[in-house]
Amino acid sequence: MNITDDNKIIPQPHEILYHAEEFRKAAKRLKGEEELNQKLITIPYCVYSAFTVEIYLKYLLYVNEVSMEKLKSHNLYNLFCHDIMSKYREQIIQKTLLKIDFPDFNKEEFYKQLKKFKNAFNILRYAYEYSIVSYGNFLELLADSLSEVCKENY
Repeated sequence: MNITDDNKIIPQPHEILYHAEEFRKAAKRLKGEEELNQKLITIPYCVYSAFTVEIYLKYLLYVNEVSMEKLKSHNLYNLFCHDIMSKYREQIIQKTLLKIDFPDFNKEEFYKQLKKFKNAFNILRYAYEYSIVSYGNFLELLADSLSEVCKENY
């Protein structure tokens, strides 16, 4: 099968959510290597985490009738700040803040991290072309929060 634009379909919301969950599991599996005292596969873990966040955000927008044509961006900050996201935004932020084990991490810091990683999917796929110092687990924790919000609301 050739993968081209001719193969595009109009996805069902549950299919989008399924793909987000699959990428989240894959990212966690890559992180699990570290917990087995093996080296963390950092770049793929970060790419999968970023893509997971993107898919969850697009899912929430799509179920609120934003067309796929309008969801072409990979910019996590822009997707998160879309007007429709206002009904989920506080819930997502609060869930993420609870997951982050750092006492000074607040809503302002959440937005700073989101801006820092806004183009993570685009950049980290080609990490060898960039000078990247810090990864952290913000995207993974945000993905976990988004998973919860999606399941609680739909």
